[in-house]
Amino acid sequence: MAEELTLTLDQAIAIALGNNSDILLGRQEVNKARSKVGEARAGLVPSVTAAAGVNYYRGYYNKDSTQESVQIGIKQYLYKGGKTSSTIAYQKYLLESAQFGDQIIGRNIILSVSKAFYALLLAQDLAEVNNAVSGNARAHLVSAQKRFEKGEVSGSQILKLQESLAKAEEAAVFCINQSEYARELLANLLSLDKKEAIKAEGEFIFDPKEVAFDAAFISALSKRPEIKQYETKYKAAQQAVSMAKADTRPQVYAALDYYGRSHGASGTSRNANDYQIAGLVLSWPFFDGWAARQKVSQAIVDVKEAQLNKDQLKKDIRLELKNAYVGLKNAMAKYNANKSEFMVSEDDLRAAKIQYAKGEASSLEVQTAEVALLLTKYGRSQTAYDYLVAKLEFEQASGG
Repeated sequence: MAEELTLTLDQAIAIALGNNSDILLGRQEVNKARSKVGEARAGLVPSVTAAAGVNYYRGYYNKDSTQESVQIGIKQYLYKGGKTSSTIAYQKYLLESAQFGDQIIGRNIILSVSKAFYALLLAQDLAEVNNAVSGNARAHLVSAQKRFEKGEVSGSQILKLQESLAKAEEAAVFCINQSEYARELLANLLSLDKKEAIKAEGEFIFDPKEVAFDAAFISALSKRPEIKQYETKYKAAQQAVSMAKADTRPQVYAALDYYGRSHGASGTSRNANDYQIAGLVLSWPFFDGWAARQKVSQAIVDVKEAQLNKDQLKKDIRLELKNAYVGLKNAMAKYNANKSEFMVSEDDLRAAKIQYAKGEASSLEVQTAEVALLLTKYGRSQTAYDYLVAKLEFEQASGG
């Protein structure tokens, strides 16, 4: 059997950021993009190639002979129509986009882990409440059955109490399933074994505060990594246009080649034959069937799509922020309503204890008042859960 693993919210987030597969994949994408930048920079340095060979001639000359050859070439592009610089800039923007993507993944994981953690914490509170409710319902049923035997209560009351107990036990089963689901969800986000007995450790502590929607939206437009990611994609698309245009411009490169081979054609001598060739080459594609022109058109479309996607993202962020804002407002309203209900439950429990001390109330009545207060506390926890989740979503939407 797996040992129980007790985690705080900070511990759960730390494990997720270190183990979650989406996080690890995002980091690999960043590493790949960084390698692409290095690949693009290779166009700034000369390329060197070398080749060597050995040929054995039998029956071709008067005497069998062996010929060795070696070739070394150095090539350096001096001008490629601006394609090298555009490619480097293009890959840099894609690297920035991948880094922002990694931030987005991390933020989403933190939000998901926090919500799953609070859900498990709430389920644990619900389990405690259900145990108390089931125990109280069972105690009422036992007390009523004794009174039924004395003829003090009717059979219909017994049936009602049995129904209440059955509903409490049904709720307990639901609670167990809910806790199990919340535990497996959290384990999955943390990349832990689903059989791991995870227990959430913490309290629902929060301080409701008013928030300004307009200020949050302005903050979102400047801080959200999704916005920055689309900005880098837009800039990358612009560089892609320059890369496509470079295919229609002249290219200039310098080359230096060295050739060396042994010569034994007569079969009697073996002399070195070495020479070098240096050259400056200019090439200009005058006509390619309008292929480059079509590439430019496609790249321009990508620029327009990137701008449209960015504009749509702003609208989506505004809607996302609005939903979170409404959720915060609703949670605060529930919290204010719950405060008065909690005060009433506390007063009822105090009154029941006073009556019990005077002998005017039974211990079962005190227990019932305690269960009522426990239910009210759970209502506060549920309100706190709603508020904290809405607050997390609002902060996420506003770029915090």
